[in-house]
Amino acid sequence: ADIRALTAGMNVQKAREFIEKVKDYKDIPIGLLMYYNLVYQYGTQKFFSDFHEAGVNSVLVADLSIDDADEITAPAASAGLDTVFMVTPNTTPERMKLIASKTTGFIYTVSLLGVTGSREKVSDMLEGLVGKLKKLTTVPVCVGFGISKAEHAAAVASAGADGVIIGSKIVELIEKNLSNKEKMLAEISTFLTDVKSAISPRIY
Repeated sequence: ADIRALTAGMNVQKAREFIEKVKDYKDIPIGLLMYYNLVYQYGTQKFFSDFHEAGVNSVLVADLSIDDADEITAPAASAGLDTVFMVTPNTTPERMKLIASKTTGFIYTVSLLGVTGSREKVSDMLEGLVGKLKKLTTVPVCVGFGISKAEHAAAVASAGADGVIIGSKIVELIEKNLSNKEKMLAEISTFLTDVKSAISPRIY
């Protein structure tokens, strides 16, 4: 997906313009997931301010450790953006507390170890992980990584999570229907409708 986007000419400015179009169509919350080199090269404060102006609500810098969170927390807050940080199954309780204290948007809870993508089922450890985080924070606890079926989303909701994060499955549906946009949109719509039905009314 990254290579396809770059080959098509995607850049920071085009990303801003795309977000503005989305917000003009429907005023929904938008969170950015990116790497720090984009933010740093653009200028951290300017990046956050410009994207907040475009309509962004939160930022998750995937390769920025919580130990370096101060690089973005103050600039993000100054720009009016919430910060999102990640917790994994092997995050220690002490680091969970630190992450919870720095997070103002939601906690991105990684459902399993490894890389993102489709899985057969969610981890048996998920409910315990969500429960620990719920005791440490009042911000939403959302779960991602490997959520590719409606039943996965239902399991996440049953574990007590506040939200489900789905990326790779959407990219997969786009990739296999590049030559037929109507079919692409229909399959994405059907999938998301199934997910929404699976988590309602436990997750709004």
